[in-house]
Amino acid sequence: MKQKRRMKPPLLAISLLACMSAPTSAMTTEYIHTDALGSVVAITDSNRAVIERRDYEPFGEQLEPTTQNGPSYAGHVHDDLTDLTYMQQRYYEPELGRFLSVDPVATLDNGDLRNFNRYAYAYGNPYLFNDPDGRLPDRPMCEHKPITTELSRTSTQSGSIVVSRQVTTSQGENQPSTTKDTGTLVLLPQRSLGGAPANPGPNVTNRLLNFSSKEGKPVQVTSGQRSLEQNRAVGGAARSQHLQDNAADVRIEGYTPTQTADAAHASGEFNRVNEYTDGRGVHVDLMQGGTQGRFTDWTPQRR
Repeated sequence: MKQKRRMKPPLLAISLLACMSAPTSAMTTEYIHTDALGSVVAITDSNRAVIERRDYEPFGEQLEPTTQNGPSYAGHVHDDLTDLTYMQQRYYEPELGRFLSVDPVATLDNGDLRNFNRYAYAYGNPYLFNDPDGRLPDRPMCEHKPITTELSRTSTQSGSIVVSRQVTTSQGENQPSTTKDTGTLVLLPQRSLGGAPANPGPNVTNRLLNFSSKEGKPVQVTSGQRSLEQNRAVGGAARSQHLQDNAADVRIEGYTPTQTADAAHASGEFNRVNEYTDGRGVHVDLMQGGTQGRFTDWTPQRR
């Protein structure tokens, strides 16, 4: 028995096509759902119930259910009589992964050796490419772009640490990658740590970087994690979120405390934002439950 290999591209349901089926008794509506390559992967009825699911081998041979006429692999029409896929310019044999006639486009278009085989489909890589009209492979609209995130920490002569986050996105084969700065923190010397740089917890650090990226400015952190003794030394609350690595005190150069607090609250990154009016700056945390939102000296601000 022939061994089948299942191919399940990400089910994004990126497009829907309503089809009207008209038997002699009544007309019914069916919706076709496709994946990132354009292949039909599911059909639902007007009540949103799934009435059919489809699986394909990498080069498009349908595994289940039995093939039939109509839209199929990569959005092209399948011919049940010949078991071929019609791709507008040419017929395609999904079991072989080859077209049945030569590519009408020049053999070496722009010197690209991937076009040398004029019967090949999608450069031999059907998971990354498709062929919209049977002439030239193309990338699907929702192609996957690998993303990597890197944090860098740089010490300064003033005793601070600058934390920067860079996100690198791969544009695909033979294309340059792009790197973008997505947030900068300046961890200032923390009084309760004896002048060592503030050290917010990882979740808070990520939210602060998001806030910095949205605001387009570095966020200065004056206080992060604290021990019980350190918290008492600065008069912190007995159940302070600083004790749970869940809070930070921040400021932004050129902003007033009110502007900083308003921006932090508007960013949507924090559950609680408090503006101190005694010069201590702005407190942000991720506390779950209780009263949340924007505060001034821990009095809720109604807006």
